[in-house]
Amino acid sequence: MNRNDIGVLVVDDEQIVRESLTKWFREDGYRVDAAENAAAALKKLHAEAWNIMLVDIKMPGMDGIELLQRVKELDRNIVVIIITAFASVDSAVRAL
Repeated sequence: MNRNDIGVLVVDDEQIVRESLTKWFREDGYRVDAAENAAAALKKLHAEAWNIMLVDIKMPGMDGIELLQRVKELDRNIVVIIITAFASVDSAVRAL
């Protein structure tokens, strides 16, 4: 599988994070897109197949943990990587 065959979806409410990660993955040859919140991510998930999702844990509305649960209900094969600048033991345990 070539990198351009691997779809990466970045989900973060911070524009600079979305733009930076999107740019880096695109430069490395991945097919990549971004969503500013969980609702937008779910729409993109229904419209296109994704292999990897980078998901911020703290977002307004639906948080990253709830998005992780919904994604896994739709497609158990998607790799979801939770990212955050506000880590805690409790949030790490919830993500697992």
